[in-house]
Amino acid sequence: PAERLLMLTFTRRAAKEMLLRLHNEVGNVADSITAGTFHHFCLQVMRRVPKPFGVEERTVIDRDDAQSLLQLIRGERLKKGEKRDFPKAATILNYLSYAKNCCLDLQDYLLQFTELDDNTMARLIEIAQHYEQRKRERHYLDYDDILHLFVQGIENNDKLRERIAGLYQHVLVDEMQDTNPLQWRILQALAQPGTAGAKLFCVGDDAQSIYAFRGADIRNISEFERDFPGAKVVLLEQNYRSTQNILSAANAVIGNNFDRKDKKLWLQEFVRC
Repeated sequence: PAERLLMLTFTRRAAKEMLLRLHNEVGNVADSITAGTFHHFCLQVMRRVPKPFGVEERTVIDRDDAQSLLQLIRGERLKKGEKRDFPKAATILNYLSYAKNCCLDLQDYLLQFTELDDNTMARLIEIAQHYEQRKRERHYLDYDDILHLFVQGIENNDKLRERIAGLYQHVLVDEMQDTNPLQWRILQALAQPGTAGAKLFCVGDDAQSIYAFRGADIRNISEFERDFPGAKVVLLEQNYRSTQNILSAANAVIGNNFDRKDKKLWLQEFVRC
């Protein structure tokens, strides 16, 4: 049944494109399919049952509003002489976002991926704590809170997870190589091995995993069969967009990658009549 299908992707434009293609194939039945971004899906669920997720009467703020709030707190917490060399609000927001999406404690993230001195790090963590407190006081959610609180809710409440997972028979994921650890935990909860959860159908290209700086983790593809024993891998090797010379060069370069699926792109030659 169409209403038991969930399609997840990374942009609203891509979701609309998928639904348009389905409309062309199957007609109005496509309207019953749930399709959208990870954020859209999680927020939709949490608005229907806000109490288990602790998001009653919360307002979602966009990136600009979140940055303005951080800028305000930064200005309050830093002395005049400290502000010049201290990370800007946009940079702090990037740190917070990356840490949450990679399921890392903020201090661990800062130690691993920045070169901040101990004093700056301590002050930044203090500002981050005030930012989280101010959001709670004003009943705000930023974009990263949506996924973070959704994961907390379904991982800490088995009945809630089973209820949500039971809504869908199949979860289809586009651009799997762009998923981060937080999104992966959502998919694992919806399709938990050994339960009556949904079946996962994920499409992605490990050779196009270029968003590690945004938290994307290639292991979500390379270790898929480990996390879901018995998973079937279908290689999409036929190419329609390039020439064989370019594909051969690409195959040679990609062949040196680690943690890759063993595939070889090839071109179907077409003869014009």
